[in-house]
Amino acid sequence: MVKKNKNKDYERLIAENEQLAKSRADLIVLNKLASIIASTMPLDQVLRKVVAESVKAIGADQGKIELLEPGAGKANLLETSVQISASHKRCSVKLDTQITGWMLKNQRPLLVNGIAEDPTFLNSELARAGYYSLLSVPLISRGQLLGTLNLFNKTHHQDFSSGDRDFLAIIAAQSAQVIENARLYGEERQLLHYQEELSIAREIQQKLLPKMMPQIAGFDIAAASYPAAEVGADYFDFIELRAGRLGVAFGDVTGRGIPAALMLSNVQATLLNQVLNCENPYNCISRANRFLCDSTDQTQFVSLFFAILDPDRRRLTYVNAGHYPPLYLRAAEFRTLEATGPVAGVQSDFEYEEGSLSGQPGDILVIYSNGVIEAENAQGERFEESRLREILLRCGQWTATEIVVEINWSVRSFLAPAQVLDDITLVVIKVL
Repeated sequence: MVKKNKNKDYERLIAENEQLAKSRADLIVLNKLASIIASTMPLDQVLRKVVAESVKAIGADQGKIELLEPGAGKANLLETSVQISASHKRCSVKLDTQITGWMLKNQRPLLVNGIAEDPTFLNSELARAGYYSLLSVPLISRGQLLGTLNLFNKTHHQDFSSGDRDFLAIIAAQSAQVIENARLYGEERQLLHYQEELSIAREIQQKLLPKMMPQIAGFDIAAASYPAAEVGADYFDFIELRAGRLGVAFGDVTGRGIPAALMLSNVQATLLNQVLNCENPYNCISRANRFLCDSTDQTQFVSLFFAILDPDRRRLTYVNAGHYPPLYLRAAEFRTLEATGPVAGVQSDFEYEEGSLSGQPGDILVIYSNGVIEAENAQGERFEESRLREILLRCGQWTATEIVVEINWSVRSFLAPAQVLDDITLVVIKVL
């Protein structure tokens, strides 16, 4: 009798020691998670550590975190997920959308031993891949499901237990906020990097724009580029030529940010080099086009409007390389200066045609970027050329500077709140 009691005491002692050892191991895992909480690790590192600790703590063969798309109310999984395998085998499946949908609906742990026999997993990818057990718990932060923490195949073909489920739920509860913080931190870093790039691109763009308006007999000239939240790729320039003439350049490069700003600087340098060695716009743009085709990426191109003003004859000669047709107003009648060739930087052997017109006092030329006529209001209506025409008819007696200010104010008043999508860039030339 005494011997039996001793055996029972011994067995109880062993059980208590095992429980203490497990509790100690569990505390170590939770302490490691606490250290991750206090860190600023990138999201992928956080995910790997959480999965690795879960696999080790529960004794699973493989583990995987799958995150839902931020703000997704449906089972939309991010393309990237993290998996750790104790057996060095890659976890080759994604959880079926059926299971992700189940988690979205129930938001509680899912424990399945015997996947092939479970009705939920009939014909599932997990069953076909030969997985025999699954333990999946939701990652919930601030009431929102972020994704799932999943373990596959308990080692030695054992079953996942209710204790495994409860402890993995604790790990998930500790990890969800860590994952959310890491994701937000990563987004913040991305935003800061993006804003830094925008600042550099904006600086490049602003340095390319002329600091003062040119003074040329017989013409009143004004120009401005009003920046949007994002850096556009608009450009204008005035180039003094022989015999008192003036070159007027206006361009819009494809793309945004630093690549577009660098392309603009290339366009400006190319034009300056060609203009000083050409007597007419079509030679200038034809040569500039060939150089841009040879020196820039095939995915980048620029729409260009280039004109030469002759003050002696009040004459304007121009080439329009695929740019929005500038508006020319004379005595309440409009003319559009249509394209005389394609955008520059695409077809190297194209010879551009030239257009010209003789100015009369009161004539107005408006060269504008797509940020003007493509601006949209809250109803999705565009500003369009028709509204630009109305402004010119109403303000035809104003100075060039006043017209520039009025167009900018009208466009911004028309826009839906906080929807400045592109720079508003304008050049207005009025014949005196």
